[in-house]
Amino acid sequence: MKKIACVILAGGESERFGGDKLLTKYKGEEIIKRVCKAAKPCVDDLYISARTRERAEQLATVLNNLIDGYLVDTYSGCQGPLRGMATATELGHEYILTLSADLPEIKTETLAVFLQKLVDKEYSGGSIVWGNGAVETLIQLHKTEELRAIFPKLCQARGEVARPSDLLRASASVLLIHGRELTDDPRVFANVNRPEDLMSLEPRAPLEGWVKEDIHLGPWHSELFWRATAGLSGERLEEAEANYLAEAEGYLKMGLTHLAGHALMDAGVAAERMGDMGRAENYRRRSREILSRMSYEFG
Repeated sequence: MKKIACVILAGGESERFGGDKLLTKYKGEEIIKRVCKAAKPCVDDLYISARTRERAEQLATVLNNLIDGYLVDTYSGCQGPLRGMATATELGHEYILTLSADLPEIKTETLAVFLQKLVDKEYSGGSIVWGNGAVETLIQLHKTEELRAIFPKLCQARGEVARPSDLLRASASVLLIHGRELTDDPRVFANVNRPEDLMSLEPRAPLEGWVKEDIHLGPWHSELFWRATAGLSGERLEEAEANYLAEAEGYLKMGLTHLAGHALMDAGVAAERMGDMGRAENYRRRSREILSRMSYEFG
C-alpha cells in the first residue's frame, strides 16, 4: 500500500474572486500549479478534486504531468469541501492529505515538516492551529481507514450542518500543530479570495496568541461530538445540546476558539429544533463573538 495521497481541493466557485482564481497567475505561474509543485515531492501520489469532470480535465490540462489523476466530487451525503474529502477515501493509500488549491506561497519544506510530525505516529488525524485558536480545516492529514469509518456516519447524521472541522472533532486522536513549528512566516498559508489579495498576501492568522504550543485532542472531544451527533440525528435534542456545549467548553479551556465556535453553532441547531429560538440565538451570538476574534475567512 502506498503511504500518502495528497488531494488538492479545487471544487470552489471563486465567487469572491470574480474570475477563475486557480488559473490566475501569481509570480508567473497559475496558483493551483504552485500548490501542486509544492506538494508533489512530499507525497506518493497527487490528485486534484473538482466538482465536475469538465473542470477537472480543464485543470489537469494546465497541470500536465504534475498530478497522478483527478477526482470528481461524487460523494452524495455531504456538501462543499467535505464532498471532495469524502471522495478521496476511495484512494488506496494509508494516509490522505488535503490542501486548499489557493495557497500560492505554500512551501515543500513546510509540508514536509507537517507530515513528519503526523505520519507513523499515534494520531489518527491532524491539522494546524494558530495563536488565536484558528484551525486550518482544509489542511488536514488523516488515516484513510479512519476517514472511511467516519464519513458514512457523519454525513448521514449531520447532513447540511456538516463542515470540514467535523473531521477533526470526530477523530479519536488529533494533533493540532502550532504554526510556529512549521514556519516563521504565516503568509506561507495565506489563501486568495479576492484579486487584491494577490497584491499583498496577508497572514491567515497570527503566530502569537493564547495558543502557544501543539495541542493533542483525544479522545474526550470525539466522544462528546459523537454523543451529541447521535442525539441530534435521533431527536434526543436535549442530549445533543448538552454534549455540544460540553465539547465547546472543553475547546475553550484549550484556547481552541475556532472549534468551540462551531460546537456552539451546533448547540444552537439542537435548541432551534426544540423550538427554543431564544436559546438558539444566544448560542449563535456566543459563537459569533468567539469567531470574531479570528479572521472571518476561518468561518
